[in-house]
Parts: sequence; structure tokens; C-alpha cells
Amino acid sequence: MDKNGNPLSDEQLAKRAVEDALNRFGGYLNNDPTDAAAFITPEMFRALKQREGKWNDVNEASHDLLENFDRITTLSQNAATRKAL
Repeated sequence: MDKNGNPLSDEQLAKRAVEDALNRFGGYLNNDPTDAAAFITPEMFRALKQREGKWNDVNEASHDLLENFDRITTLSQNAATRKAL
């Protein structure tokens, strides 16, 4: 109904529906699709894959290298230093 109580035409009704939808949800039109991106830790990835039964020895070895990278790098640098001396 318009301000005078008269029924709206289909065109007027459609226009009001679009205006109402834009007022309520227009802010969502500007969302960046990456806003919902999420990252999981290597531990979480490992746990999920283990639950799916998709974790194997190669995955475990890769995971160990990733988790121990700093220690492995330090050991490697120390060995190279000792060799240079």
C-alpha cells in the first residue's frame, strides 16, 4: 500500500523490494571473497588428515621436517662451521 492506502502496482512493489533488500543486505555486495579465508596450523592439518585416514609415512616425515626446521637448520649450520674449521 502506498501512503494513501492504495495498492501498489507490480512495478512499484518490485522497486520497493529491491530498495529494501539493498538497505538490509547491500553491505554484503562489497565483501572481498578472501575475507573468509582461514589458515590452519600444521598440527591441525595433520590431525584432520589422520582422522580421514589420509596420513602416511611420507606426510609424517614432511611434517617432522616442517616442525623441526629451525633445529635442523641450526644443526646443519653447526656441522658446516665445524667442517670449515
